[in-house]
Amino acid sequence: VFGDDLSGGCAAVAPGEDHSLGLRDDGSIAAWGLNSHGQCDVAWPNTDFVEIAAGENHSLGLRENGSIAAWGSNSYGECDVPLPNAGFVAVAAGDDHSLGLKDDGSIVVWGSNLHGECDVPSPNTGFVHIAGGG
Repeated sequence: VFGDDLSGGCAAVAPGEDHSLGLRDDGSIAAWGLNSHGQCDVAWPNTDFVEIAAGENHSLGLRENGSIAAWGSNSYGECDVPLPNAGFVAVAAGDDHSLGLKDDGSIVVWGSNLHGECDVPSPNTGFVHIAGGG
């Protein structure tokens, strides 16, 4: 999954359930661990990423242009980034849901909503950071 070139620095890491992601200084992503749902099959092209997040069986990458790439298990729609897929400044992953912070301070959440994890409280404004949980 790493490929042949392991050189270069690591800008960030993200742990998933049974896999991990590393964001390299050059904007590419390295993934390793269990790949039973394609969670280590990084979206193509593997360039221009600025942030990463890993859920239970899916992975997310935020690109320089503000769009989100998602791959891996999509059993609950956790990889179906809502349109418009633009204007994101941060990304986070829960077990079976995904979150994106927009440049206007609002949060977009998609995937499993079994326990209300996609129900952002009103008003959905003024947020500066996001995180996902189980």
